[in-house]
Amino acid sequence: MLHLALRLLDKGIVACPVLPGSKFIDFTAMGGMPGAQINDEKWRRKLAHTSTAFIMSIRPTSPSDVEAWFSAAGDSANLGIVCGLGSLVVLDFDDDNAFDRFRRANPTLADRTPVEKTPNGYHVYLKVSGVVFSTSLYIGIRKGGHVSGVGGFVTCAPSTLEDGRAYRWLPGQSIFDVDPQPVDDLRQLGVSTSRARAVLQTLIKPFRARTHGGAETKIGRL
Repeated sequence: MLHLALRLLDKGIVACPVLPGSKFIDFTAMGGMPGAQINDEKWRRKLAHTSTAFIMSIRPTSPSDVEAWFSAAGDSANLGIVCGLGSLVVLDFDDDNAFDRFRRANPTLADRTPVEKTPNGYHVYLKVSGVVFSTSLYIGIRKGGHVSGVGGFVTCAPSTLEDGRAYRWLPGQSIFDVDPQPVDDLRQLGVSTSRARAVLQTLIKPFRARTHGGAETKIGRL
C-alpha cells in the first residue's frame, strides 16, 4: 500500500495504515499505543480515531512519515484516508439505497467525482468549501450514513476485510483518475447533517416549488 499512499500524498491527500483485515487505524505502526489497547473498546477506538484524524488534518505530513508508517505496518496493511485536510469530505453512505437516492438527485456529480463501493455502501469524495466536521448524514428525513470531514477517516480501496469483502473504485472513478469535485454547500446536494434541518427542508420543499422571488428567498433561508 506504500506506493498508493505516496501517490495520494502527491495529490495532497494523507493516507494512513489500517490494520490488516479491518477498518481500524494501525496506531502501533504510526508510533502510538499498541492497537490492541485502543481498538478493543468502541468508545476508546472512536476517541482515538477522531483525535488522530483531527491532528493529521491540521499538521503537515511528509513522504518520510508515510514511508515509516507503511513500512512498519507491513505488506498486509489496509489503506485509509484522512478527511478534512484540504477541504476533502467523504460522504459515507450506509447502504445502496441511500447512495441511489443521492445519485438520482445528483447524477452529473455522482458520475464525475471519485466513488468507491464499500462492503456495505458507498464513499463519495468531494471538496467542500469551509470547514466541515464529521457528523451524521441525512437524505430527506432518513439517516443515510455519515459525513467524514475534520476528525474523520475512511478505509478505502483496495482494502479487504477479514471476511473477504473488499473496497473497490467504480470504473473510471478512482481517486487516482479523477479529482474530488468542488461543492459550495452540502445542502445543494440534498444532504443535511441535522435531522431537524432535514425534516424542515423536506416540509418546505413543496412550498419552494410554488413560490417565486422574495418569498422563495425567505423560505430558502429557514
